[in-house]
Amino acid sequence: MGIIILPFILIALIAFIISVVILFKSLLKKELNPKNFLIGTITSISIYFLIFMDYKTSESSYALGTYFMFPFFLILIPFTGGIILKIINKPKTIEISNSLFTSVILSGLFMVLFSKYTFGIIEYLGISKHY
Repeated sequence: MGIIILPFILIALIAFIISVVILFKSLLKKELNPKNFLIGTITSISIYFLIFMDYKTSESSYALGTYFMFPFFLILIPFTGGIILKIINKPKTIEISNSLFTSVILSGLFMVLFSKYTFGIIEYLGISKHY
């Protein structure tokens, strides 16, 4: 299973790094404002809360599901949305894309710093695992 998980995690890592670069360029262009950070934070917390509630209400879970679910919903989907909105290149879409890239960065940092609660959520909640 590691053969499948490793490329998936690497893709999420690459998306995280690209988000950092794009957000840094936006910072240099002065396209960022505190509202982007607020919306990005709310987006990350909301997605994490929804995933947490999904696990909390389930009776059993796939043992390696967290390694797919968290990077997919917290990094890959907001990153893809941010790229699409950045390509559209209108002032409002650039503002929304900057918020999504902020969400990707905050989610990536949260997943690394609190990996016990992210990737170990099944054990933390005491959910039965199946393989």
